[in-house]
Amino acid sequence: MAEKTAMLGSSIVGTSSVKNYKDAKYLLIVPGHAVYVGREAASAHLDDYWIGGFKGEAKFYTEHAFAGISEAGKDEKSILIFSGGQTREKAGPFSEAQSYWALSDQHLWLTMDRVKGRATTEDFARDSLENLAFSVGRFVQLTGEMPYTIVIFGWVFKEERYRRHAEALGIEQWRLHYYGVNNPEGEALAMAKKGEIKTLADFEASPLGRVGILAQKREQRDPFLRGSGAYRYYQLEKLFPLLRFQ
Repeated sequence: MAEKTAMLGSSIVGTSSVKNYKDAKYLLIVPGHAVYVGREAASAHLDDYWIGGFKGEAKFYTEHAFAGISEAGKDEKSILIFSGGQTREKAGPFSEAQSYWALSDQHLWLTMDRVKGRATTEDFARDSLENLAFSVGRFVQLTGEMPYTIVIFGWVFKEERYRRHAEALGIEQWRLHYYGVNNPEGEALAMAKKGEIKTLADFEASPLGRVGILAQKREQRDPFLRGSGAYRYYQLEKLFPLLRFQ
């Protein structure tokens, strides 16, 4: 019998034994930007406690996490996934995603304990395309199903990038919702937008980021050699058939 290809909305064999996840339909993603190493809530807004971030951005990363938590608190059928791998050698084998989870725990999940039971991590992603693809893979591991809708919480200026990632992976645009939480300020925003133009051009040349500067960045963000194994771990070619053709 020919193997069936899994598409969005279809059933995948295997379901989670965790009751909090079994009825989930909606995926909420908070992509990581750095590794938070603070040990108390007050540290979250201070740059010194973020490894790999840009000066002045700590408060913005924290707001991304808070936005995801707030949205997850509105619907019991959602799963909140913090996404980001072990990208910083200085931080050791501690992922961006795990650090965002720790930050959220320090802030008591904004007094919404119910969210903690539906929050988890995706610990392999090295860039934005992997944030999206790997988080979907993680959702399938937990629920046995592809998410009905996907909401991403991040920089306002990055929405177009994620729209293109969805297209490259074969995700219908109506399923993807982007929540622009904030942007860097002043000169930092101008530099970020300039860099985004270059990144969009790089993804235009390699939509799945497998060659050129994008592939080099993935290698640089993988000091513990974890990221490449995620494709097999999440069985991504079954979830996203387009991955086979580049």
